[in-house]
Amino acid sequence: NAIKESDRSNLNHLIIVLQPGDSRVEQICKEIDWIKATILMSKAVTGSPMHKINMNVFKGLDYAFSNPKNHWVAMIEDDIVIARDFFRFASYIIAKHGEDKDFFGINGFSGVKRSDSSPGDYGKYRYGLGWGWVITKSSWVRLGKIWTGMENTHWDVHVEQFVKSGFVVMPIQSRILNIGFNERATHTKKEFGQIDSQEIRLKESFISD
Repeated sequence: NAIKESDRSNLNHLIIVLQPGDSRVEQICKEIDWIKATILMSKAVTGSPMHKINMNVFKGLDYAFSNPKNHWVAMIEDDIVIARDFFRFASYIIAKHGEDKDFFGINGFSGVKRSDSSPGDYGKYRYGLGWGWVITKSSWVRLGKIWTGMENTHWDVHVEQFVKSGFVVMPIQSRILNIGFNERATHTKKEFGQIDSQEIRLKESFISD
């Protein structure tokens, strides 16, 4: 719903890497008719959770960048809610920094509380990628030299140090909200009612509209 309700003028294709096994989720994906959508059924049905996640993220990016018309791709995991201007913000940043050889991508999150700063304000950081992120085709080509998608580890293990050799852009006011904490979580589960400090910071920074 967050993607559907966002400004999609810079979005041409929704690619879903679908892990089989949940009929309700499969039905939700199949009913998407408000954008061109391609469902890639994941073959990562065995192995550790990290192995599956690594393979699925790689699979989605590899498919997206196989289309020469796609110059950048946003990776949005299933527990990420995006702001209405997420894609517009991404397009703006890539237009400004996409040709810089040290630019690797965009993170959509921030831990800075909402303030009177301009919604367009951002910073450059030596940081990894994650939680609603964007990379360009040139970044993907470079990552292909160290990342195969077959590793039995989480994908950011291979990506983070490589990305830190350059910079990523992060907004001062967060463009994503990670709702994958507390009792709703799959990998970071907490007991009902427990508060996660990361979730609090994101909520205080999220500029939803």
